[in-house]
Amino acid sequence: MPMPGRRGKAWVEYYHFGQGIDGFKSRLFFDPEEEPRMLRVGELKGSLSEPMLWLTYLAEGRGALVDRIAGTEFPLGRSGACIRHLDHFDELTKYDTREPLYQVDLTIRDSALTALLGEGERDKLLSALDLGAVPSAVLRPLPVPIAELMRTLLPDNLSGRVRLLYSQGKALEILSALMSHFRGSGSSPQPATDDKILPRLHDELLQCEGRVFLLSELAEKYGLPARQLNEEFKRSYGSTIYVFMINRRLDLAYEAVRGGDQPLKLIAAELGYSNVNNFLVAFKRRHGISPGRLRKGHRPEGPVVSDAMHRGGQ
Repeated sequence: MPMPGRRGKAWVEYYHFGQGIDGFKSRLFFDPEEEPRMLRVGELKGSLSEPMLWLTYLAEGRGALVDRIAGTEFPLGRSGACIRHLDHFDELTKYDTREPLYQVDLTIRDSALTALLGEGERDKLLSALDLGAVPSAVLRPLPVPIAELMRTLLPDNLSGRVRLLYSQGKALEILSALMSHFRGSGSSPQPATDDKILPRLHDELLQCEGRVFLLSELAEKYGLPARQLNEEFKRSYGSTIYVFMINRRLDLAYEAVRGGDQPLKLIAAELGYSNVNNFLVAFKRRHGISPGRLRKGHRPEGPVVSDAMHRGGQ
């Protein structure tokens, strides 16, 4: 769509991932004859049906988000993201006209955060992000892995259900990475009431074949509070439930690389990686060896995580 005054063109794409999670992607190209400046581009004002966590990341270009409610102007760029917890908004955005821009927004409703993490873990995450009472907003530096996840949240080269599954996985990876990077350690978990619950849950997740379970769904099925189930699982298997499901994809990739001749690009695409290099980095970080060396018969440089997980612990 053209910008007012023929200043350039902009494309905005909205995508509903389901379960209270949504994504937005914006691209802006300014007219070469536009005067170099910070140009006021858009204003948004409204209310939400429930509070949500809202991440805004400018992957290319430079700009600013003026949050009128917080009374603060947040600079936008590759070095950090504006992270807000809000139930209404009143904002304007402005961008530097000297270069094209690419912005990605991810919103996760509180009900989705609670379903995925449990109420206690949700509150710990918000506290670790320095997000207090609704509405609140902060500017936080993003580590390169989280920034790359935000950049690739809505790929151009996928469509339909494949794209939906890919973006759902990316959204969960972003949430997992935020938890890992920003959240402090929690309290000691309570003992499980049934020694058979965790092995059963572990076996179910190993057979999930890409399905993403809600924490609330599993808690109801196994008859334990969501927070306790999550903490018990992490104590026994080394990661929270949703991180385990994310890592499971790379464990399947390990077996596919070691036991077959399927092209690495195809394996990466099936796992939701739009860039094969990102897949290669993630694979080596998890398994201690690159896919190419593994396929040639070399051994990992360290213990293989997937083997440990299949044994029932780490």
